[in-house]
Parts: sequence; structure tokens; C-alpha cells
Amino acid sequence: MKSIIKYFLFLLFFHVFYLGYSQTEDDYMNLLLEDDEEEELIYSSFKPVLGFGQGLFTYFGDVNDYYSHPYSGRFATKLSVSRNLSQYIDFNLFIIFGKLTGNQRDLSGLDIATTNFNNNLNFETDIFIGGVNLSYNFKHLTLRDRPVAPFISIGVETFEFSSKADLFDKYGNEYYYWNDGTIRNMAESSNNISNSIIIQRDYKYETDIREYYEKDYSQFVFSIPVDIGLDITVTNRLTMRLGNTFHFTSSDFIDNIDKKNGFLKNDAFLHSYISFELDLFSPVEEIMVVEQFKNLKFAITDKMDEDNDGVDDFNDECPYTPEKVLVSFTGCPLDDDKDGIPNYLDTQEGTPIDAIAVGENGIRIINTYLIAMLYEPDAITRKEIYSYYESMGKKDISKKGYSGIPAKFKSVDVDNDGYISADELQKAVDNFFDFNSNLTLQEVNELREFFFDQ
Repeated sequence: MKSIIKYFLFLLFFHVFYLGYSQTEDDYMNLLLEDDEEEELIYSSFKPVLGFGQGLFTYFGDVNDYYSHPYSGRFATKLSVSRNLSQYIDFNLFIIFGKLTGNQRDLSGLDIATTNFNNNLNFETDIFIGGVNLSYNFKHLTLRDRPVAPFISIGVETFEFSSKADLFDKYGNEYYYWNDGTIRNMAESSNNISNSIIIQRDYKYETDIREYYEKDYSQFVFSIPVDIGLDITVTNRLTMRLGNTFHFTSSDFIDNIDKKNGFLKNDAFLHSYISFELDLFSPVEEIMVVEQFKNLKFAITDKMDEDNDGVDDFNDECPYTPEKVLVSFTGCPLDDDKDGIPNYLDTQEGTPIDAIAVGENGIRIINTYLIAMLYEPDAITRKEIYSYYESMGKKDISKKGYSGIPAKFKSVDVDNDGYISADELQKAVDNFFDFNSNLTLQEVNELREFFFDQ
């Protein structure tokens, strides 16, 4: 039992640590909780949910109970941790432990030579299962949360078994099954029924049947669980689940018998259970918001998609998308190179990440062009500034914080007043882009810095 608890705690830790930080593809709650002061609630609707359940194992194999019934069997316990991946899909980690049994009797009238152990078989094994699955809740069809909702799931799991059989009574006498329906002790009777003693099974599974029959097969196997059932809402935090999980195993030796043929030749078993799933982690405030608004989408804008981009208007963050434009799950046009221009308008694919800016067509703007954009001819002139700020026009140039124009820039000072004006700077930049200047790009940048430092 300690190993089971440790295994479950490990699954719980892994689930909370890893999945607690992953994002969802359909986080519709972000739209309901879009408040800067409540930002911590955005992902809280995707906290893990703990589950505990009890049920029955029913075995389907080569050794079946003669009183077999879909809901007869041995008790099994289920522990789980669940988490939303979207509004419709849940991810589940689970462990199940219990016992599988089979007791088969043959009263067909065979003699002792063929009756002994051939058709009167039994086994019991402890079984421990660990697995994962994805469950779908059919909200695409039901359109809103219901107090009773169907679900279906499929997954993968591993389990270990160690089958034993009841072959001897409590005194160590081996069982011999007779065609009259009795079990007899034949140890000292020389197969003479008149000298045999009727004994009873003690239902103590004491013999390892793999060793007894000297067979060699793995007792650690895989299986595929298919689960179907109903979720019943009890409270905002508590859900009751009624489920039936059919486990298709990869082994035909759980009962130590291998005699089936065909597609479903391996052993299988059914787990019928009732479980309770408890949400302990979601804040009370969020649960109230979810309960209040969870059907708002369906009541107001269900299936409305004005721009026909495949994302309904309630979840569409980019309305009026042009037709036939590929969009993300938020309804916004795709932008593969992340340059701010969607693919359908972008004429330059793969814009470098270090690009300073791009144009409306998605083409990268080179640095020299950016420099030219800084000095638009229509910019306000110094004379116009003086008309608003007269004190600037009276400034004494002799008191400027520089020692003179560098020799390489003297040609820019056309009026030889010892000061490079905005018009003179603009003329120098124009000459550079017209290839009529001896200045390099680096010197143009230095000239710009010198202008603002004057």
C-alpha cells in the first residue's frame, strides 16, 4: 500500500508542476476574466482536479466465472488527477489497484482422466495499473454545461499481475474434480471413488501458477483503456462520475491459459466505478465568474461568425478578417515571421528578428532609409520655431558648447557662419542619397549627432 501512495503522490507532483504552467489552445476563460487587477485568475480555471473512486473488476478471458455478470467481480480503487486542456478535452493521470479473479467449473460429465484441471480452473491476481488518457465531454454537441453530461476517453496504461491459483485445501490436499460435481481427495484412494474423501475448496490462492506449470511469460504488460460514462454536477467544486472502462490488454496469460484465436484473443477486463472529482485549487472568485458566464457565449453569440474565419465572434480577437485568410485559434491572421504584418499582406517572408522596422507591405526598412525619414523636408524650420519661442532666436552662438565644426563637416556649413543649420544638414543628407557626397554612412550618423550636440 505504501508503494501505491508514493506512486500516486509522484503523479500528483508531476501533474501540478508540469501542466500547471502550460497554456491551453482554447482558453475561453481569458475573455471572461480579462481584468488587470485579476490577472492571476486567468489560468486558475485550469488547476488540477483530484479524483477518488470505487468500483468492480470483471474479468473476460479463458477462465471465466460460472456466475459471470457484467457487474460481478472484485473491488477496485481508482485515484486520479485531471486537468483541462481545452473547453472540451481533459487530460487525466490515474492509478487503479484491486484484484482480478476467475473461477470456472465444468459439470459436463467427463471422466477423471480429462476432468482434472482441464475445465475446472481458477485464478486470482493483484493488479496495479498506472496510465494516462484524454477525455472528451461532447460540449461541441450539447452547446452548454449540463448537470448531467456524457463523456468518452481513450488512453494507454501499464499494469503488473502475479496470478495464483487455489489448487490445494488448507491441509495441503490437491483438488480432484469429479463428474458428479464434487471435489475429492485422491491422495490415498488409488483413483477409486469409493475410497475417496469429499473435500471443499478453501479459496486461498496459494500456488504461483506460472511456476507450477513451468511457463515463461511477462507479468508486466500494456493495455488500452476505453472509458465511457456520465458526469453529474453535485456542487461547483464536486462532480460525480459514473463510468465503465474496458481494458484491452496485450497479454493472454493473466489466467495462465492461452487458447483464444482471432482479433480479440488477449485477455480483457471491465472496470465499473463511481468516482468523485474535487476541485480544491480554483479560487472562489473564479468559480463564481465561471458559473455566472459559462453559458453566456452560447446564449448570445452561439455559432455566430460574421467574417467566416472559423472562429466564432465571441472568441474572435480580430473581427472582419478577409475571406480565405488563414487565422489562429484567436481569429487573427497568421504572421509567421512575427513582424506585425499578417502573411496575406506580407511581401517579404522571413523578416529578420533584429529588423528595426518594416513597412506596411512587410518589407524590412534599412537603416539608411530610417535616417532619411528623420529629416523630412516638411519638418518645422528653425525660423518657425523662433516665431513661437523668441528667446531661442536670441541665443548667442558664441556660447555654444562646442569648439568648432570638425574639418570633415566644414563643407556642410555652406554660409560659413560656424554653425550647421537644419537646412544645411538636410542638404548634406540629400546629397548622400543622391551619391553627390564624399561622406560615408558612418559620417552621416556622426553629422546628425553633431547637429544635435551644437
